[in-house]
Amino acid sequence: MPNQALYVVMTVLGIITAIGGTVCAAIFLIPEKKSARLKGFLKVLSDLATFRTLFIDRALKILYVLSTLTVACLGFFWIFTFSAAYSITGLCMLLFGPIVVRLGYELLMLFILLVNNTIEINNKLRKKEQDENKE
Repeated sequence: MPNQALYVVMTVLGIITAIGGTVCAAIFLIPEKKSARLKGFLKVLSDLATFRTLFIDRALKILYVLSTLTVACLGFFWIFTFSAAYSITGLCMLLFGPIVVRLGYELLMLFILLVNNTIEINNKLRKKEQDENKE
């Protein structure tokens, strides 16, 4: 059995490192003035930390394709089983599964698109306000 003290030491080191990283992010990545000057990888980290860019829509698109292919493939292979119940279930999955998956993901994407549009409107209003203040 591994040494229990080693687990405790590594856990404490992990927590201390996480706290130090959080303090560095709060000082260098999150403030508006500093994040405007960042470029490259640090800009990506800043956008991640401040939720300027959302990656959930990309992840949902990948999960949508995976789910649709899974339902269609399972339905196709279940048709060829020797059980009548599985064959009927497989046919229903093949015909209606992708439609049901699509409807579910469209409902999720409606909320994501609503948030993205709200962010875009806020950015345009903020830019317009800044342009008016310059004049």
